Amino acid sequence: IRRLQSFYKDKDREQWTYATMDLADYLDFLGRRDDGKNEYERLLREAPDLLFIHIRYAEFLEKGGDIDEAVRHYKKVLQLEDQADFPT
Repeated sequence: IRRLQSFYKDKDREQWTYATMDLADYLDFLGRRDDGKNEYERLLREAPDLLFIHIRYAEFLEKGGDIDEAVRHYKKVLQLEDQADFPT
C-alpha cells in the first residue's frame, strides 16, 4: 500500500487517495483504529470536496460503532451530492 501511495503521490490524486483509504482500513484491521482515523481525517483536510472519502470514512466509522460521527459524514455526502459531477 505504501508503494502505491508513493507511486501515485504526484501523478494521480484519486488513486493516491484510494491507496491512502486502503491503508487506513488496513490499519484498522491490524487493531490500529486511531491511526486509521488519522489517515481519513488527513485526507478530509486535504480534499474535503471528494465525496468518496466521506463515504468510505462513514463506512469505516459505522463499522467501528461510531454511529453519530458516521451519520454526520453521510449527511455531508448528501449536502455535497448536488455539487458532484457524477452520481454517488
